[in-house]
Amino acid sequence: MYYPVSLEQRVNNAGYIVLGQVVEKHTYVDNATGNINTLNKLKINAWLKNHSTVETVYVITLGGVYGNKATLVNPSLQLDQQHEYVLMLEEDNRLYDDKNFRRQNPQALQLLTYADAQGAFANSNNEYYDISDRSKKQEQDFFQMINNLTGQVAKKPSGEIFQSRNPVAIPPNQIESITTFSPNPTRGGTIDPADFITITGSGFGASAGNVFFSNANDGGATFTASGIASDIVSWADGSITVKVAQNAGTGPINVNGAFTSGSSLTVNYGHTAINSDFLNFPSTTRQRYYFRNMNSLGGYTYQYNTTSGFAANNPARAAFERALVTWRCNTGMNWRIGANTATGFGDDGVNVVLFDPGLPVGVLARATSRFAGSAIGGFCDQQNTIWCAEEIDMQFQDPPSAGFTWEYGPATPSISEYDFETVALHELGHHHGLQHVISPGAVMHFAIANGTFNRTLSANDIAGANARLAYSTTPTCFNPAACGAGPMTTIGSGSCSTLPVTLVSFTGERISTSANQLQWSTSQEQNTKGFYIQHSSNGISFTDIDFVAAAGNSSQLINYAYTDKKAGPYGWFYRLRIADLDGQEKFSSIIFVEGDKTSQWKVWAGEAGNKIHFYNNTGVADVASFKLFASNGQLVLARTINSGATEISTPELSRGIYHYQLLQNGKSITGKLWLGSK
Repeated sequence: MYYPVSLEQRVNNAGYIVLGQVVEKHTYVDNATGNINTLNKLKINAWLKNHSTVETVYVITLGGVYGNKATLVNPSLQLDQQHEYVLMLEEDNRLYDDKNFRRQNPQALQLLTYADAQGAFANSNNEYYDISDRSKKQEQDFFQMINNLTGQVAKKPSGEIFQSRNPVAIPPNQIESITTFSPNPTRGGTIDPADFITITGSGFGASAGNVFFSNANDGGATFTASGIASDIVSWADGSITVKVAQNAGTGPINVNGAFTSGSSLTVNYGHTAINSDFLNFPSTTRQRYYFRNMNSLGGYTYQYNTTSGFAANNPARAAFERALVTWRCNTGMNWRIGANTATGFGDDGVNVVLFDPGLPVGVLARATSRFAGSAIGGFCDQQNTIWCAEEIDMQFQDPPSAGFTWEYGPATPSISEYDFETVALHELGHHHGLQHVISPGAVMHFAIANGTFNRTLSANDIAGANARLAYSTTPTCFNPAACGAGPMTTIGSGSCSTLPVTLVSFTGERISTSANQLQWSTSQEQNTKGFYIQHSSNGISFTDIDFVAAAGNSSQLINYAYTDKKAGPYGWFYRLRIADLDGQEKFSSIIFVEGDKTSQWKVWAGEAGNKIHFYNNTGVADVASFKLFASNGQLVLARTINSGATEISTPELSRGIYHYQLLQNGKSITGKLWLGSK
């Protein structure tokens, strides 16, 4: 969920560029937002910009676990202790820093990366992957590119020139030392033993090491390990059983950096987990979290921020709500829209949606989830510890910004635009507890390109979300005070609206050769203005065709009907644009009414007499020859017509009766048309 920032911009805007490795971590509460952040102690191996003799700096990354509180931020840079990194760092940060650590270590630099994850390059065998342009660069070439922009050579803290290193050739006998792994496919981030994989082979060693997975956060360009010792269930020289990392994606797996599988592990989806030792765990352990009834209505209520302009941006709101309804209608996720709020981003008990110009350059949007952990010692601890999502915030980059423009829809994005609804659907997936996958084009794939969109959930998206809801909607061993009024209750699949109107059903059927009838029912209406009928030929771009007034306020079942008399023989997608009296709008689910299934050509004139319409439903690409004659027999028009649905304009014709001949594959169709606008 990043838009690309050029290497030149990143280098020029970085206060420091360093090569180093994380050697320690600790978490703290950020006073500015109330979020939990992580301070990563980085041992400097080389300075690539603005050399210093300092051997250690501290890099701030968002999210972490602090006692029985946790924050997860997607997307955001996360650093592990298995890789060396080149980091493009900003100046010393005194807003989001660890104040207590600052008091004890006033000279220590606490820094954010410039452009978030685009400012971090993991070293994989002395090659560096650039998430911005999806390329790998050898160390010598990469350092030279930076040198060309800075005019500074890489130096060790001692001042000695740092010599670039070449990739290390892997001996052929180490390429396929993994014999098998199962199950395949599987799922990441869970605590279900059925999802743990067992790897067989030889030479793994007697002591536990690391199992690396293709990294879903960069599309598999690098390998990643969970870094949690307890994720290793068992380890022997010829067999390993391990929990699948939550950010694992489809691709090869690797043991100890030496053994890479010759085939791919398929990871259908990943669940976000909390790694903590709360309560009474002997070490940091993966723990699931639950959705709860936090609003007394069974789930969570989002509120639109007024001070950022989001509440007043109707196209952005409509796109966000279409994305929200997509999740609700497919999984029953209990999300609602509440009153607008002036509350901004932070740990404040408000689930806010806002534009945020403070997002790092290159970040399209961010989903932040905050959690509380509870247990009762001796009764409800260890695997029964309850972690719940107590607050969820959504930030979107504030347009216009250099590098991108939003397309709010329902039109599709141009090549210079990013699709707001697709991004919202993705970030809501993170709020639903899903991690990234490696599946280009899928909603939970880590990246979206400009000019592309995906507003439809896959079977794996839905399965992963439903698996999370399956245990979030069942009773836990007790109800923690911080976790609302009990388990979440799902919203029925028939209710796909977030307005104060409950839509019970929406159906359609063909009632004649040229008309479709739509029917819908509501069981509750509050200040409802009415229903704009929309249709679409492709299910993506919709147009208003009529309006039906609503009852306005009702708690009784009300049935509505509308006949589209201009449907013609075509198949149409329909939906309702439901308008409230205060200007809010929501959309129903989409239905499809099948067109005339005849394979015979249909030819007819438009109502204004200036267009001729053609249609057949053979399903085979073919062409026909069409000729139009005046009443005196003079040929006035000749065209080649494609199968399917076609129309041609005839504004130049005088008003009157015309004869036509349609010839295809030796078969002739003739008839009369009333045409002309003169």
